Amino acid sequence: FLVFGVVITGEKVSSVLTIVSISLFLLINYGLKKLAVIFFIILTMFSTFTVLVFSSETYKDRIWTETTRTLGIFNENRNFFDSEHGVMFLTAFSIWKDYKYFGSGLKTFREVCKDDKYSNFESLVITERCSTHPHNFYLEILSEIGLLGMLIVSFIFLFVLYIAIFKKYIDESLFQNNNYISPFAIMFLIEIFPIKFSGSFFTTGNSTYIFFIIAVILGLYQKQQLN
Repeated sequence: FLVFGVVITGEKVSSVLTIVSISLFLLINYGLKKLAVIFFIILTMFSTFTVLVFSSETYKDRIWTETTRTLGIFNENRNFFDSEHGVMFLTAFSIWKDYKYFGSGLKTFREVCKDDKYSNFESLVITERCSTHPHNFYLEILSEIGLLGMLIVSFIFLFVLYIAIFKKYIDESLFQNNNYISPFAIMFLIEIFPIKFSGSFFTTGNSTYIFFIIAVILGLYQKQQLN
């Protein structure tokens, strides 16, 4: 019901992340014993998508037409950089190349992107290159706080993943009576997954949500160590 409810909203990224989250949770906690359940959920998702696409022009435009246009697939005259997200990705990357080490400054993408030197890319939607953020956490971090900021954020993320996922399997006794960490680990992994469109890391509730999950994971880990 959860998967179906998310899918019928037409939110593509949310639908994919929901199905991946549930699948990872079942796989991590129950292994291949729940493979049939995982397969059923995936089948439910794609079946629902298919039914929606063929039963409603609204869903067809939102799920199929908009997706193929954005990704630049099944279209000989367009590629990914001819979409609004694609040209913002390209702009953010170019800004980072100009401000490699420290970035252009927090919340400056919205202003720096207007510079004329970023208007020469080969894109059909070059006029759409500006927004409040580039719609990807890592490109936003690189363009606004540079390599130094990326190293700091990456260290935090990798440390939390080590605590939440890898350390659990290195020493299972640490989490013998504490399986609550698994869903938070999955939520964290899904939130920081690099290949996706996202909100702003600095100017929306995304970072609040991410660091709340980090706090819970570290708290559960510390509690287990004390026990």
